[in-house]
Amino acid sequence: MELLSKVKDKWGVVGEWLTIMAPIFGLFLYCHHENVRVNERLDTHINSINQRCDLLHHEFIDLLKELRK
Repeated sequence: MELLSKVKDKWGVVGEWLTIMAPIFGLFLYCHHENVRVNERLDTHINSINQRCDLLHHEFIDLLKELRK
């Protein structure tokens, strides 16, 4: 029992600190992971919209050329 009380006195504060900080750090990592995933989804969505806009722009230019003829 004497050894256990010495360990509690030395490492008890560290153990309490770790039990408080581990969930906070875990939530931070989870939020960071979700943020990265959402940004990737938005980037692919924006790229597809840009490609569609480019295609419509070229079609519009072609229509204007046909109207000139």
